[in-house]
Amino acid sequence: MNAWSDFNDAVPLPEDSVSELPAAGQIALDRLPPDGQSMHAHAGRTAVDLAAIAIFLDVVFGYCDGLIPVRGFVDQGQGLDTKPHNIWIPADSNAPELLATYATWATREGSAVYVIPGTVAEHGQARAEHVLQMQTLVVDLDTGDIDAKVAHLVHHLGAPTLLVESGGRTAEGAAKLHLWWRLSEPAEGEDLARLCALRGEIADKVGGDTHFRSAHQPIRVPGTVHQKHGVQRRVTIREHRPRVEVELPDFAAAVAAMPTMPGLEAPTAAAGAPRPGLDTILTTPVREGAQDAWTRFQGASAAIGHFIRQVHEGRLTPDQGWEAICGYNAACLRPAWPLDRLKVEADSIWALHVERNGPPLLRAGDAPPAAVPAHTLGALLDDTSPMPDDLIGPRLLTPGGMLVLGGAPKVGKSDFLISLLVHAAAGAPFLRFTAPRPLRVFYLQAEIQYHYLRERLQQLRLDPAIVTRARDTLVVTPKLRMLLDDHGVPLVAAAIRASFPDAPPDIICIDPIRNLFDGGPGGEGENDNSAMMFFLQGRVEALRDQVAPEAGIILAHHTKKLSKQQVKDDPFLALSGASALRSFYTSGMILFRPDEEQTERELHVEL
Repeated sequence: MNAWSDFNDAVPLPEDSVSELPAAGQIALDRLPPDGQSMHAHAGRTAVDLAAIAIFLDVVFGYCDGLIPVRGFVDQGQGLDTKPHNIWIPADSNAPELLATYATWATREGSAVYVIPGTVAEHGQARAEHVLQMQTLVVDLDTGDIDAKVAHLVHHLGAPTLLVESGGRTAEGAAKLHLWWRLSEPAEGEDLARLCALRGEIADKVGGDTHFRSAHQPIRVPGTVHQKHGVQRRVTIREHRPRVEVELPDFAAAVAAMPTMPGLEAPTAAAGAPRPGLDTILTTPVREGAQDAWTRFQGASAAIGHFIRQVHEGRLTPDQGWEAICGYNAACLRPAWPLDRLKVEADSIWALHVERNGPPLLRAGDAPPAAVPAHTLGALLDDTSPMPDDLIGPRLLTPGGMLVLGGAPKVGKSDFLISLLVHAAAGAPFLRFTAPRPLRVFYLQAEIQYHYLRERLQQLRLDPAIVTRARDTLVVTPKLRMLLDDHGVPLVAAAIRASFPDAPPDIICIDPIRNLFDGGPGGEGENDNSAMMFFLQGRVEALRDQVAPEAGIILAHHTKKLSKQQVKDDPFLALSGASALRSFYTSGMILFRPDEEQTERELHVEL
């Protein structure tokens, strides 16, 4: 069939040749020979099977309207030079008898009978853009270990509605097979484009015929005769499950979740294929009928997947995620999808994402809309109640705030940070910074191993009275070899709860960002703004929300190499990595050595 993979490139038939072929509706049914009667010299005694044709047409066209494009191609290796012949028959109750009569005629001529498994509007139409409806998904298995491929497909996609032996044999002698899954309703428009893309993806993952990415790819009809090289075999139905129907969104999710068969290379996007960025997809309107650079289904799938990931990672609550999906639907899909369809798509993608990535790290739900606080200007001006205490004052670290301490390697960040935390845990002032009471501090550090950590703590010149007060309120981890990812966040949350079983911590300190950084599924590093925002919201804040929503966060971070003058002009430009960090934290400190030959340090603070 590869020679006929794009049959629309064939030269049109001359008018006199067309007249040799009876038109649909003009084929006399009484010319159909009884089963087993000898026909054309090349046809032997194999006859068409009307019952199999009827079953096939019901599965593939039973819900469709329009015309079925039928193709007659001479089977190779018979020494015949018969030209291809085409007819179009209505997809109605008369279709089985009309197609059986045509198949009998074709068998006499040494031709195989194919159909495009979709309907068109007019006679003569057979290109991909002419196909209006399809109600099945099919995969053609014609090479390799056919049984293993069938087992793989059935395991991941479920048993097919129809399993057909095409009449051909592989090099190993196995029967070549077609697997058909019937949809609950015909696919049209962009759903039709989605269906064809799924046919290609299935073929990619099991080593099937990838020509079925095209809507106009023809396929043999069960009940007709395969006659390559003069050997006749009827195209037969091996299995028929009339009650098996699938929903397109559910089937698409199953195909996406199905792994590529072992030994096959995982499919990749075609070279040069356009792949718009997420920002573009989330802001670009897209119309029905595949009028734009991508279809409504492609845009909706990308947008839903994006918000599903945010919910799964704890960056959005489920309600916020659904609100964002509905917002995209209303703003960008022209016309918008019905909410029930949107919900089916979202649920399918969510189930697939959880299956692939494990249980979600769900963010605590926000207060319901009726409980969201709102205040008039007058009420705010009249409220003279005392301000909440700073965790570390003045305004260095506030309840629910985030302090970033930056400094070059070996500048003394860890010693400075340990001293600050010990004093906070003791409720004692440090330099000009004060805590209102002894604070509960969890210090998650990932640089210093246990023995060197205890050595450093013992060598610091700390007031013994302050150390005594902080002995049980400062908890420090030795060097950790982990990331704050889907597995790391729950582990750290459990450690914090175990360390402070009676009351949540006041401060969670992470030192340094770099050693625990997780930029999300894309694997981007700390220089990527999206990855940095993911880490801050989806990991650090998600950790705090799990154990102590009002706790302050302190992050230790490296600085990049700048000249001394650049650091003096704007110290906080020296923070390493993405600029998103600076826009996110509530206060910052930069520890800086102005002269490498001197021991003095400068501490720059922004509140």
